Amino acid sequence: MDMPTTTSLLANPSPDPSAIDNLRMYLVRVDIAARVSALIAELASR
Repeated sequence: MDMPTTTSLLANPSPDPSAIDNLRMYLVRVDIAARVSALIAELASR
């Protein structure tokens, strides 16, 4: 899956909505992954 870079988003001030949605979903997935790994680390340190 090819993610648009910040530079390409800045160079194109009005990217198509699907690119925005893909980026938003990607960020949500990264956020969930970070929370899960933090939770696992917390549980492992007990």
